[in-house]
Parts: sequence; structure tokens; C-alpha cells
Amino acid sequence: MNFNRCLFLISSLWILSFSSLSASAEIAIANPSKGSTPLLSSKGLKLPEITTRDHLNEAEDSNIQKAYSKYFAKKNHPKFWFNENFLVQIHKDMFCDIWEWAGVYYIGSQRNLGVVFYDISEHMQNLCEEVQGWLAGKTDLDDLQQSARILHRIMQIHPFTNGNGRYARFVSNLYLYSLNGSKPDWPDKALLDDGIVRQRWLQALKSGDQGDFALLEKLITEYGVGKK
Repeated sequence: MNFNRCLFLISSLWILSFSSLSASAEIAIANPSKGSTPLLSSKGLKLPEITTRDHLNEAEDSNIQKAYSKYFAKKNHPKFWFNENFLVQIHKDMFCDIWEWAGVYYIGSQRNLGVVFYDISEHMQNLCEEVQGWLAGKTDLDDLQQSARILHRIMQIHPFTNGNGRYARFVSNLYLYSLNGSKPDWPDKALLDDGIVRQRWLQALKSGDQGDFALLEKLITEYGVGKK
């Protein structure tokens, strides 16, 4: 284990108490079956009046819309902002009104999704370096193909305690918007439910795991590439 990794582990211990949810609570929050289902855990929740998934969805959506208003107010080329600090700030702005762990990398036991917690920062840095290479002309991928790979890679890393899907789509959207003004409109509410929309999303991610991004690119196109 190198020095930087050790330093990361030591400096991160203080947030462990609120940044990791129990397995059952994480499942309940990430994969609700009904909107009115009571929350099994409110660890890190800033608003004690929120007691159901419906209320939580509404509060999170309001917070995310504020972030959209902030980041999509004007176009700024990704070469100026696609770095780890900026990407972390995006998650913080998306969920800071609701969760104490907004903008804080996940720390805890290994999940069934994502890299081990002490490798998250390194993987995010590697993604940023790769994307900066694309922006410098070191790729044959077009804007859509790049955004699909960014979205998929963030989902693979799964850097935060929760909200990773909405966060990955937000970053992918912002990347496209910054390059060509396209504004995909993902059905985030439907993607939280276990229906056809979510199944198509999961299948596209699984195809991406095999290096085939066609389904993910198709979804991005369906949800608004070219929409200004």
C-alpha cells in the first residue's frame, strides 16, 4: 500500500460513521419497491421530517434541479472543469441539502457494485486523465461515444454512498452540453422503479461491461442528444 493510499485511509476515518449505510438500508434506499415505503435508515439525513421514499424522492429532485440550474447556466468546455475536484463538487451540489455525505466518497465494506473504497479516488483521477486526453484530440470517439463511456465508467466506479446513477447521468449530460449544447432528459423517476425503463438501463450497462456501448449510446440518443 503506497503512502497516498495510507494517507487517504487515515484522513477518511472521521467520516466513516455517516458515509456508510448498512446493507439492508442501502438496498432500501437504492432500490425502493414503493414510494411510500418507510426509510429503513436515515443515517446522514439532514431533514428529519423525511420519513418515506416519496418524500425523499421529492427532496432529492428539488436539490438536483438546483444543481442543474447552476451547472447548465452556461457552456464551459470540459477541458477547464473535467477534474476530480470539480466532479466531487457536482455530487455535493446535487445532494447537499439532503445528505451529510454529499460529495464524500463512499467508505465501508465492499459493495456488490463499485471499486473498493480506497481505490475510488485513483479511479476517478484515471478517468479524468483519460477524458483530458480525448479533449486534446487523442481519440476517434465522437461526443456521444465519449459521454457514454464517461457515464458507464462512473457507474463502474460507483464513487458515492448513493445517487450514483443520477450523478453519472448528470456528468454525462453536462459533458455533452458543454461540447455541443445537447441536453438529454433522462427519466430519473422511472429509472428508480423496477420497470422496463430501468431494465433497459441495466442491460445497457451490462453491455458496456463487455465493451459494447451501442445500447447506452442509443439510450442517450433517445433521451435527447441534439435537443437544445
